[in-house]
Amino acid sequence: MAKRKKRPWLDASVVRNARARDGEKARERRERERAFREKCPERFVEEEKERESERERDARARDGDFKASTSGRGGRRNDREGADGRRKGHRGDGSPDDSFSTDPRTFPTHATFQTREGLSNDAVEWRRSRVEAVTKDIAMCARHKQLRRACRAFVQLIEDGMVPSPYTYASLLNAYVNTGSMDGAEALMERMSEVGCAPNVVAYTTMLKGYMLVADVDAAWRLLEGMKHPVAPDIRAVNTYIRVCVRCGSLTMARRAFERVRDWDIVPDETTHRLMGRLLAQGLRCDELKSLIKSVKKNEHLRWTVDPSFGHCQFWCAGKCERGANCRFYHDPSIEQVDASARETDVNDMLAHLYVNHAHATAMSGDVKQCFKSLAKAAESFAQDDDGNAAGLKDRDERAELFRQTSRDELKREMKRIKAFAERLKNGEQKAPNLDEHFARSLIFSSQILQPPERGSTSSEEESQIEEGRTRVESRSCRRNGDWAVAQAATDDSSDWISLELRHDRVYSIFSRAVFSGASNFAAMGGDAASFGYHAVSEKGGLVIFSDNHRYMQSLARMLAGMDLFSSRDADNGRHVDRYFLSVGKVA
Repeated sequence: MAKRKKRPWLDASVVRNARARDGEKARERRERERAFREKCPERFVEEEKERESERERDARARDGDFKASTSGRGGRRNDREGADGRRKGHRGDGSPDDSFSTDPRTFPTHATFQTREGLSNDAVEWRRSRVEAVTKDIAMCARHKQLRRACRAFVQLIEDGMVPSPYTYASLLNAYVNTGSMDGAEALMERMSEVGCAPNVVAYTTMLKGYMLVADVDAAWRLLEGMKHPVAPDIRAVNTYIRVCVRCGSLTMARRAFERVRDWDIVPDETTHRLMGRLLAQGLRCDELKSLIKSVKKNEHLRWTVDPSFGHCQFWCAGKCERGANCRFYHDPSIEQVDASARETDVNDMLAHLYVNHAHATAMSGDVKQCFKSLAKAAESFAQDDDGNAAGLKDRDERAELFRQTSRDELKREMKRIKAFAERLKNGEQKAPNLDEHFARSLIFSSQILQPPERGSTSSEEESQIEEGRTRVESRSCRRNGDWAVAQAATDDSSDWISLELRHDRVYSIFSRAVFSGASNFAAMGGDAASFGYHAVSEKGGLVIFSDNHRYMQSLARMLAGMDLFSSRDADNGRHVDRYFLSVGKVA
């Protein structure tokens, strides 16, 4: 389930308190900004009218572009790049000037740093405030995936004689990454080195996040290995890389990075062990996962914090050390910590996740006895958390606590599902799963987004046989964990059901549900839904898409309008053909 969505199994009071706290923080932030603006007006650049007019132009451009893209007149659009931007590395951002280049190699050059020569103190302060304001605008564009608008602001800053700061470059890099334009992000990294603005660890982590979004594990590994002193990998960069491996299902590459953490002087944290446990469970490596759990419980991964020869940590002695296990000084266990309850809770939750993953893998392998043992260990970790540390979590941020509680509730639901399957096997109500049969019905392709088929292309003979077969095939793409699709397959024996997902970890989640249910008419597939759906929709078939994100639906409508799904193949012959159109509407 996506973040910040309503979860019915949560207590409503928790959600209300979190929203009230967010509103209070927003009001306090606005008051601080207003007071600071009144105290230091020279720090701000008055461009409200210009920005308002630009926002109005962008809004008119977006409205006109969407109407043109959904009219059904031969798939014409005002912004072809916005229709299939993500496939080509860019996303449509509704910018009025589509001729503006987003290639960093075309940007004007600038000085290495801003000098004070010939400038008064007020002029220097004004330039710094100008760069800060533009950096905030670029960061906002990055959050809304408006790449062209962010690049335009960056170029305008240089043309005005300003020198972008490293934070400006980092914000622009995030805009490239969020829009999936990794070619542009790599070119921007090269440009940073050329102008003397060396990328920092934040820039490298942002690039790793981009490779995760496009599922390019090889490029992510090259980037991680290329991080040398003084910009060496940290624990956040390593965790981001392992997330790339989780998305692509690459256990070998994740294990390689996990074995190198000691060479990089990094100590794995709770997130690292959770990700590795997830990957080992997906690979059904039960013995390796069991060994990982034992090493974590014995604290074999810790280094400096358990060795008194490194000297006492002053922050730990004061009651709290933010660096945790990656601190280079000794942490005396006899000194009480302010966040001791929160730390113990994180460790218990990590152990619970590892035990549940181990139970999941053993259940898939048919080892019912070991499955029950792992479930019991996970329940013990939850019990220690609930009994001893509930009072210590009141000082935590409510949003973080809401996320933690949601993860715990989802994990408990997973435990119930695994336990129910194991009990059915134990009581003889269900046969032990034959993984070979389920593997034979599973096809895993690349986790990367493929180039969509060109207009007018036709399906091959093998692809047409899928449509002409006796069995009706129902394709359900992007079904997250697969509960709905597997339930439909269980109640409809006359049809073969296919669930298609791009992310490998979700394919495994769907596959496990099919194994637990014993469905023989269900196949889990991994790949790009656009490439598959082009040939899966028959001539008399239809395509229904539901989403709670209106902006995403607009982008999806533009992309589908550029494909040959909803237009006649005889349109070029001058014959009278039916017209099809895509509409985006609100469902009550």
